[in-house]
Amino acid sequence: MEELFSQYLKENFSPELDKGQLGKIKQDLRDLWEPKEKDKIKTFKIYDQLRKIKAEDRTDEQNTEMSRLTLTKEEKECESWIDFQALLAEEKERFKDVNWNNFVQGAKDEILYEKHFDPDANRWKPGIIAQALQKMGILATLEEVIPIPKSS
Repeated sequence: MEELFSQYLKENFSPELDKGQLGKIKQDLRDLWEPKEKDKIKTFKIYDQLRKIKAEDRTDEQNTEMSRLTLTKEEKECESWIDFQALLAEEKERFKDVNWNNFVQGAKDEILYEKHFDPDANRWKPGIIAQALQKMGILATLEEVIPIPKSS
């Protein structure tokens, strides 16, 4: 039940992100992509040098090194540096497309939890519970979520 309620809150009460927060997400994506890109470039350059050596002239060590290089089939099929750069640009766009929504949703969830989750009690704060219930048409007031004891 708690998981369903948390999902409901994420879907209905996630905050909008401002330009600064979206800019940070873009930077985080760049920070993740750039080392991967540098590694791919370095690896392709080694691969490209090795494949230019005729197969029969390559040493066993060079063949082993070639087989250990972590390039995709598509990357290995690039016939030139220009082809590889074009493919890398496509891969970068795919990387951003795949990860953008996850990063945005993660940032929204983080804000939602910071504002409305009580980590000490390990539960949602009463205010957000009341808002959610009101939105569902179940309860109307915070007092119904947290009854105030009547003094005698």
